[in-house]
Amino acid sequence: MDVLELEWNHRKIQTTFIALGIDADVIRYQKGQQRGFLGYLASSLRTVLWSKNGYDLNCYVDGKKFHFPNCVNFTLGKIPYYGFAMRSLLGRVVPDDGKVYATAVINTHAHLLNKAVRLWGLLLALTNTDKPPLLSLRGKEIILASKRPFPLQAGGEFLGHATSLKVRVVRKQQVLVI
Repeated sequence: MDVLELEWNHRKIQTTFIALGIDADVIRYQKGQQRGFLGYLASSLRTVLWSKNGYDLNCYVDGKKFHFPNCVNFTLGKIPYYGFAMRSLLGRVVPDDGKVYATAVINTHAHLLNKAVRLWGLLLALTNTDKPPLLSLRGKEIILASKRPFPLQAGGEFLGHATSLKVRVVRKQQVLVI
């Protein structure tokens, strides 16, 4: 399986799963709380009540620029599931093809609806349905930038806030230890 390198705020880590936006806030609000599915639901409720709901992102996939003026959530990785059998990445994810896979949730309507759009995006991803508000991307390197800091998590750990990040494949894991 490919291992990703996440670079942000002059720091680097290796991981297989990254999320920014609302999904990262779920991890942030879970800190110090009950773990497991009930803790996830409780932190999801706190996220709905307290988190910011959209980011103006510039995205570069292998040098090709995209602009997402109302991005609710952005997930990058090599593992197509969040956990609890909930899908995070769309389509077939090839674990060792040297590419970073991503799914963005982009709202084309009012910011007020962003959290409802995220819920709709979760339902679409759960059924692996590739249609708006979801946008599926993949490339050897993905760079994201925003003027406003966004929450960031990797591998289930909240990393803080960043205004830019770079993700690329750096190595292949020969043995998976769980």
